[in-house]
This record gives sequence, structure tokens and C-alpha cells, in this order.
Amino acid sequence: MRHWRGRFAQASPPGLKDRQRCGRPASFTPLQVAEVKAPACRLPACRLPAESEVPLSRWSCPELAREAARRGIAPFMSASTVRR
Repeated sequence: MRHWRGRFAQASPPGLKDRQRCGRPASFTPLQVAEVKAPACRLPACRLPAESEVPLSRWSCPELAREAARRGIAPFMSASTVRR
């Protein structure tokens, strides 16, 4: 908390903006992330996999990853990435 107060004291509200972070950049855009989640969250009654020709009663992470590749959202996306 002291870190944020110091940044605020030095630069007011603009000092609280996110700064560039170290590490690997994101592999997927926020739009891609939303498109992968959309089939599982679509209403009414959460769009079932059977409506997308997937013989399941619920979406699983591997099935959502395959659906993303089928729709061309991302060339490859692992089930663990979808889970995260």
C-alpha cells in the first residue's frame, strides 16, 4: 500500500496508471479472450455445445479450445490456457 501512496504523492492520479511490466507479453488479445468465453456464456440458457455440433451437455476447456481453433479465433489454444 505504501508503494501506491508514494506514486500518488509524486504524480497525483496519473501516477496510479499501470506501468509497463516485465515478462512475456500477452499471447492473446482481450477480444480473443472474450470470443473464446462467449460460447460458454451465451444466453438463453448458456449456449449448449450441441448447438455447435459438439456432442456434450456442457463445455469443457478442451472443447472450448477446439471451438476457438475451428472458428479461427486463434490458430492454437491449449485447454490449460482456456482454463486460466
